[in-house]
Amino acid sequence: MKIAINAVALASAGGLSVGLNFLRQIRNNDLDLSKVIVFVPAGCNYEQFRSELIEIIVVPNLFRKHFFRLFTDFIWLPYKIKKTKPDVIFSMGNFGTPIKNIPQAILFHWAYAVYPESPEIWNRMTSSERLKRKTRVNVFKNRLKYANVVFPQTHTIASRLTKYYPESPSVVVIPNAYSQIEKKSTSSKNYFNKEQNRRYLLCLSHYYTHKNLDILIEVAHYLKIHRLNVSIILTISKGYSDLSDELLEKIESNQLSPYIFSVGQVTIEDVSTVYGEVDALILPTLLESFSGTYVDAMHFEKTIFTSDRDFAREVCGEAAYYFDPLSAEDIIRTIEKAFANPEERQMKIEAGKQRVQTFPDWKAVAQMYLTELKKLHE
Repeated sequence: MKIAINAVALASAGGLSVGLNFLRQIRNNDLDLSKVIVFVPAGCNYEQFRSELIEIIVVPNLFRKHFFRLFTDFIWLPYKIKKTKPDVIFSMGNFGTPIKNIPQAILFHWAYAVYPESPEIWNRMTSSERLKRKTRVNVFKNRLKYANVVFPQTHTIASRLTKYYPESPSVVVIPNAYSQIEKKSTSSKNYFNKEQNRRYLLCLSHYYTHKNLDILIEVAHYLKIHRLNVSIILTISKGYSDLSDELLEKIESNQLSPYIFSVGQVTIEDVSTVYGEVDALILPTLLESFSGTYVDAMHFEKTIFTSDRDFAREVCGEAAYYFDPLSAEDIIRTIEKAFANPEERQMKIEAGKQRVQTFPDWKAVAQMYLTELKKLHE
């Protein structure tokens, strides 16, 4: 079977990780493929997978800019893909590739498209952000007609796909792969100085509006007023964005440290180091497709505090404490309740340890993708 993979949009963060890991499995395992042609962004190290089996075609950076996207998506890319005469197309960046008469699957991991009814998400965007994302939602909807099947990562997202896009192609849930991080840290870096008898809650996240990090400023005010021995640790760096800088300025101007402070960006090599220094994960997010951060916290045997939302409950189950992410008071109550009941907290940690074992690795997930792609070819 010859596969053409559209990975043009997989250029950063989780998307890039998905693209690289999938190609790594194709390269390292005998998966009964005759040829794999992959269209990729420049500067992302996809070229490392070039081989007799895997052909890497780098899309010029100019063609990925907004001004050229219509040309790239509707003319250049379809022409290049059709020229390779693939049996199946795998579009890994949420949007269908505008090609008819060739079986196609879409990997879906952009949750905005299935949460149109959530004002707390859409109303906090700037008008330009809202317009951009609403446009992308329409693009997603219009390009579903080119696909035969969509692969969401959870049953929650699958049910939302069928609810909001009843004319969509068939939906097959393929879970996100989880790559366990080594528990033993090899880093000598010390991210912060711990105080005895103080609880540390890690918020391991970049600053995005849907992550809802600003609610933690309100939580920190409460911690300060009541002098509670709890600290929230952020991992955002100065200069990341105007909004993240505003949040850091609020911490400084309101003298909220040590109740909330940032240690800056944490590299993947140092994740185990930071988890070794904290008591819990706190994530007040309003929107996720699948967050591996939850699974990391389970792996490192930490308490999880997160939003009472459908996407969080599917991933975490009984392994987490849930709060209203729009209420600082409820977040505080949930934290205080958890630390007042060590037996229940340990039960949730144990539930998380068991839950980690249910998430497949990349070898298994790659095989799931290919099994479904072969069904399209048959």
